[in-house]
Parts: sequence; C-alpha cells; structure tokens
Amino acid sequence: MGNDKVADDLKEEFAQLVDYRRNFEEVWTEIQQNLIPRRTGFEVDVPDKGKRHDDKIYDGTPTSALNLWAQGTQGYLLSPSFKWAQIRPVYEDLIKRNRDVRLWSQRSDAIIFSLLGRSNFYKEMHEYLLDGGSFGTATMYIYEDIAGRRLWFSVRHPREIYIAENDDGIIDTIFRLFEMSYRNMITSFGGDDLHKDIRKRAEGSEKYETSLVLHVVKPNEKFDPDKADAAGKKFSSWYVDYANDVVIRKGGFHENPYGVWRMAKNSDEYYGRGPGWDALADCKSLHQFTKTNITGAEMFANPALDIPDERRGLVMYRPGGRSYYEETDRQVRLLPTTPGYHIAMDREDQKRTAIERAYMVPFFLMMANAEKEMTATEIRNRLEEKAIVLGPMITGLNHDLLDPLFDRIFGIAYRAGWLPPAPPILLQAGGELEIDYMGPLSQAQRRHFQSEPYRASLVDLAGVAQFSPTVTDNFNWDFVAKEVARANGWAEEGIHSDRVVAEVRQLRQQMQQQQQQQEQLETLGKAAPGLNEPVKEDSMLRNIGEAAGAAGR
Repeated sequence: MGNDKVADDLKEEFAQLVDYRRNFEEVWTEIQQNLIPRRTGFEVDVPDKGKRHDDKIYDGTPTSALNLWAQGTQGYLLSPSFKWAQIRPVYEDLIKRNRDVRLWSQRSDAIIFSLLGRSNFYKEMHEYLLDGGSFGTATMYIYEDIAGRRLWFSVRHPREIYIAENDDGIIDTIFRLFEMSYRNMITSFGGDDLHKDIRKRAEGSEKYETSLVLHVVKPNEKFDPDKADAAGKKFSSWYVDYANDVVIRKGGFHENPYGVWRMAKNSDEYYGRGPGWDALADCKSLHQFTKTNITGAEMFANPALDIPDERRGLVMYRPGGRSYYEETDRQVRLLPTTPGYHIAMDREDQKRTAIERAYMVPFFLMMANAEKEMTATEIRNRLEEKAIVLGPMITGLNHDLLDPLFDRIFGIAYRAGWLPPAPPILLQAGGELEIDYMGPLSQAQRRHFQSEPYRASLVDLAGVAQFSPTVTDNFNWDFVAKEVARANGWAEEGIHSDRVVAEVRQLRQQMQQQQQQQEQLETLGKAAPGLNEPVKEDSMLRNIGEAAGAAGR
C-alpha cells in the first residue's frame, strides 16, 4: 500500500513536468521533421518506430550539416584515437611538485580510458551530439557491469526525458518514461514486485509486448554519507509500473546516472536550444523553395507545348524527333515559362549557406577548403581560432556531460577497486580532483591562452637579447619550458622532476670538468713532450717525486 502512495505522488509530480514540456515538444517535432528524420516521433504511446519521417525533406543540406557538425565535434573533442582528458588535483602545486601524484594521475587516466575504450561510449556519443545539435537537449544514461568490469552508456530519446533543475541551474531531477517488454521487466525486476498481469503476459505469447515504466532520480533528502545502504547515496531512485501505479524497485546512486546536456539555455527554461532551433526557419524555407523549384526545373526540362488539335498524336516530342506540317501558322509552340528559376536557385543557395553557418561547416572544412597550402604556423593559428569560436559550446558540454561523466566513472572504478591507491599527500590535501581536457580543440585553447604569452614574449625579446644577452637572466627557463610542454599536451611521465634535473646537470658538469682536464693534459703534453712519457728510473723527476712523497709522510 505504501508503494502505491509513493507511485501516486511520483506520477503527480511527473504530470507537472509533462505540462511544462509541451511547448518544447511542438518545436522538437518540427526539428525532427525538417532536420533529423531518423529520430522517431514524440508521442510516447505511438512513437512510429520503423516508419519514414522524411516526407517534409526536399533538400539534404540540413541533415548533412548536422551530421558533419556532430562528426567534427566528436573528432576534435572525443576521438578514441587520442587521450582527450586527464585527472589532476585541484591544487596545481601537488601535481607540479610531487611526482607520485603525477604518476598516480596518469595511471588512473590509463585505467579510465581503458574502460571507455571497452565500452560503447564513442558509438553513443555520435547519437548524443546529434540530439544536442538538433533539439538542443541530449541525455545519456551511465551504468556499470561490475562482474564484467565494463561500463555502458545509453543515449535516451528526448521523448523519454523530463527534467528539473535546482537553484544553481544544475539538473538534479530526471523523470524518464519509457517502454519495456514484459519479458525484460521480469528479467530486470524479478517477478515478486510485479503486477500479476505482467507476470502472466511475460509467461505467455505477449512476452514481447511492451508496457510503460517510469524511472525517477532525485536528490536524496535523507542523505547520510555514513550509511552503507540507499540512505548513503546522494540520489534516490524509483522504478514505477506506470500502468498499475506500483513502485517495482527503490534504490539510489552515488552520482547522478543521467548526463543531460543543454547546448544553449535561456535562464528561465529547463530545456536547451541548439543550432537546430536557430536554423529551423531556414530549413523550412529551404525545403519549401526546393519543393517549388522542382516544378520549375521540370518545366525547363520538359516544357508545356501548344499543339493544334488536328495534330494530336503526330508530334514527335523526343530527342531526334521529326514533326511535319503544311501550314506554317499551325506549328507547335512552347508555352511561356516563368523566368525566375535561376533567381529561385540563388535563394536556395542563400538558405543552404545560412544553415551551414549555423552548424559551423566552414570551420570544420577550413583545411579542406583552403585556397593554398598552409604552413604549420598557419594551421596552428586556424585551429586556435576554431577553438576560440567553439569555446562556449565546448564549455557547456564539459559542464553538463563530461564533468559528471568522469565523476560517475571515477566513482564506479574507485568503489570497485579498479584504481591504484591514491598517494598519502593527495589524501592529506583533501583528495579533490578535477578534469583537464586534452583534445585538439582544448589543447588549441590552452596553447593560445597559456603558451602564447611565452611564445610572443620570446619573439619580442629576441631582438633585445642580441644587444643585451643578460636580459634572459630575468626568467626561470625551467619553469617556462615545463609550462609550454604541458600546454602542448606533453605527458607528465616525460617531464623530469627537479631532483632528476639537478642530478643530470651535476653529472654533466662533472663530465665537462673531466673533459677540460683531459684537454689541459693534452695541451701540456704538446708543450713538454717528455710529460707524456713514463718516468724513467734514476731520473731527476723520479727523485723529486720520491722526495716529495717522503716529506708528506
């Protein structure tokens, strides 16, 4: 009975979020019909799975621009071909001055990226970016398989997700209404807490039919970190049999399992907006123009004819056709056509250009469309420019998805014992960690804002140093070298500690001194040849040496 009361309360709360989302659904439907027809509809009960949704699509530019944007964003930020993030302490001095912390950070990174590589993360991210770039809101569910030592990621259709945010603008409440087969309900939840109708259908011929399930994740109002049960988890979780108003599972999560990205968001709204919203008017216009111009193109290719009635069926209107007539005023004539076809084509091109700009196609194809072969410096400068322009989008993705994603992955791996023990000095400092993103665009931003001051200073001071070499004594070159290397993504294992650097320099100095001594001896040997020969018996040099030795004793 208690479960029924909880289920009723959750469904009542859910109804409020359903009402709030209605206006967004209308726009999402238009975006789906004009931009991303591969996504099914937004009716939960009738999502039209397996059907075509492209009856309003007459030009492929919007869809191809969206796909290029998603591919380019993932390629520059989250490619499996490179390490695109690293864990580091919040206190920067810890990683700069303590080699154990640096090595622990890199070993933890290797384990986390191994988990990502063995999961379906990179496959799901493309779908995630398509949702963010079209509807403006994308959702990913993150869960683990401890026995299989694997992580799993599932991008959820915007149709399923209803959200609310706290006072800080962070999404902390997610309601997800989705379909689940009776067979899978038995497998996932067992039979004890399920309604008898579900158990009956799962055992019969209707096992693959579906029913609605409501998953609710909210902050745990009774959170107690000292508890080992659900009370010790920051988020509470309920699964509700939507048709029968029964809670079929209650639990919790240490981290929010849903990563919801709002690409851009108005301050008074929960849901996001993206390029799909900005380009929607141009997309609809382009499709309408193209649809209209199809008729115009057909009229140019196959124009209407004015044919005398008595010549019905006698006109050979085909390539190489011959039509004969006796009366010159009874000839076949082309009917006049509207002369604005080329103007209409220009109008289409204007809309295509606007859509491609909304999805930054020129930026992603900057290298391919370059009019000349560029130098390495020009390529670097263009990449840095691209990183600056995409900065707000990158920051939003980091904040909404990647930061919570790493919190979730790190928490799962830490609790499962997959990570190496943290160095004591890190624990003594509070153990606070942050994520440093290392993808090409992130590195380009870092190079521009971190290493560019050093690069520009060196260029400006080069002329001064020619006249006054001592001016370089003002700078800590070891510090500058390490900062530039880190800004360019140099691995910490490839940077020596201060102790190792001091030892290397001491050894080098000793070798240089030995080399100088050897050179001095060779010089003296040339000036006095006898010095290079063995000392002879009964020679004066031998006698002097023996006398000096005796005096020393």
